[in-house]
Amino acid sequence: MNLQQSRILLRPRKLAETFDLALRWCSSVGGALYLKLSLVLLLPAALGCYALRVFADFEWTQVWLVAVLAAMFLQGPFTVAASRLMFEPVITTRSVLSHFAKRFWAYLLAWVATRILQLIGLLTMLGWPWTWAYGAFVHEAILLEGHGGFAGVKRGGGFASGQYPGILTMGIGLLAAHAVIVVAADQVGFVLLDFTLQIGRPFESLFEDGGSLTALLGFFIAVPYLVSVRFLQYIDARTRRDGWDLQASFVGVLVADQTAREQPGGEVS
Repeated sequence: MNLQQSRILLRPRKLAETFDLALRWCSSVGGALYLKLSLVLLLPAALGCYALRVFADFEWTQVWLVAVLAAMFLQGPFTVAASRLMFEPVITTRSVLSHFAKRFWAYLLAWVATRILQLIGLLTMLGWPWTWAYGAFVHEAILLEGHGGFAGVKRGGGFASGQYPGILTMGIGLLAAHAVIVVAADQVGFVLLDFTLQIGRPFESLFEDGGSLTALLGFFIAVPYLVSVRFLQYIDARTRRDGWDLQASFVGVLVADQTAREQPGGEVS
């Protein structure tokens, strides 16, 4: 990992800056790669969830439960993509999915373990936010740092230690952003289908029925943004803990000095 090749300036940021940066990250840096991964992973997931509603007569509560679990798991490939985009100039969809496949079983074990922890926390209600925060960065520990399943859970929990208030604030922000995107997607469906085409709501309505196809699409479309926020917050924490900004600045000074020495008239050591 070459800190000098980072796609963004490595410096400590406030949480609000991270949410703003994630928008620009998705549109400019993630762009094409996120779109390809979304078509391969998220679109089938959204259509599959809606198929449960149409063909298996699932209640919307059940559909949303499946969607939540699927979206949580599908954050994995986008975490890999965000990491590769951070430091590598050329990244393919195949390379991202290949890396995820190699870490699949460790990721699955850690994912199940953290869900069990959250269910235990949910029994006490007050404990759930803290168990969620404990596993907030498990994706990075498994997929980016290369830890095994249980070791990744322990590493992710240790990484979160000491920054629970900030992580919980991030979680509230992610939840709010996700809700806004879902509602916005449902309303876009209303405008296109009911208002513009005047064919009503053949795919149901979020507020009237409890869910809709367009709301599901919005729910899954939000995944790359949510992953980007969490990944950038992980980078921010690493920058603060490991002094990545200072390391990058120091390397930059050395490179500039070396370049100046290699110029005509300079001295090459």
